[in-house]
Amino acid sequence: MTSYTCSRKGRFIYKGYPMQQNNTIFDYFPGFFQQHEFDHVIEIGTSEGGFSLYLHDLSQLHGFTFRTYDVENKLPGNPPFDFRHKSAWDGEGFDEIVDTIDLPGRVLLVVDGGDKPKEINLYSPFLKANDIVICHDYAPTRQYHEEHLNKEPYRWNWLEIEDKDIDLTNLEAINTNLIDVAWGAFRKL
Repeated sequence: MTSYTCSRKGRFIYKGYPMQQNNTIFDYFPGFFQQHEFDHVIEIGTSEGGFSLYLHDLSQLHGFTFRTYDVENKLPGNPPFDFRHKSAWDGEGFDEIVDTIDLPGRVLLVVDGGDKPKEINLYSPFLKANDIVICHDYAPTRQYHEEHLNKEPYRWNWLEIEDKDIDLTNLEAINTNLIDVAWGAFRKL
């Protein structure tokens, strides 16, 4: 049983760190990580660290490395996970992310930063075959979002990335139930 405290819709506290997710993610992500094994997980968009801490906890359970990047530091104190206060779009942060993608093993890129279309399209050319990228605040189309995600009981009213925003040349959507909590998942061909 995962410990968290709801504070208001779309925001709750996970082990002392604020998280901006649908609070049913704990019903979805464990199965995703059981179905897909990763050696390295890279997150873009740490925010206040709640989801980052959850990914860190999953890294301890599943044995993958975990690192997160954000241009802003909104964290309450020193987190127990590897946080890099750097831009993921250029410079040292960009180079570190590409170097991690180049490492042997399977990579999961978690896109939840300030410009999700830019982030997924920036990094998808560097992903290796069979690596996966997931993006938050996602729906395949605005219509899908309105009909399935932006209504009770699990209302999620943020839509920041759709299929039309993603260069799908070398990516294929994979059928996961993460769409139910506003996450899209794509495998590199």
